[in-house]
Amino acid sequence: MIAFVGDSTFKTDMPENVTRGAGYVSYIKSKQKEVLTQEQVQKIKALIESNSLAKSFKTNIQHTKHVKNIIAEKEQPKEPACPKCGSSMVKRKARKGKYAGNEFYGCPTYP
Repeated sequence: MIAFVGDSTFKTDMPENVTRGAGYVSYIKSKQKEVLTQEQVQKIKALIESNSLAKSFKTNIQHTKHVKNIIAEKEQPKEPACPKCGSSMVKRKARKGKYAGNEFYGCPTYP
């Protein structure tokens, strides 16, 4: 289960186990079947705590920067792959003919 707090905007539909704010309370209460033993829960909890960064202003800034980088990477248009060789296509400009001056994607291995 994942619960977001503070200002967050979901850009896609989220599965039922992803919620915002206090929505996690009703989700947890809706589950009655025991899935993990207490021993398993303690091991998982210890593992999470051992790998967590200390809560601080510095780690909050680092996390925010990391999330912004992920968003920026996703927003950058990706070059299509060449259907023949699979390499990333490059932008080219037509020099002659009806489409002279227009940009298009072409295979970098094409002469």
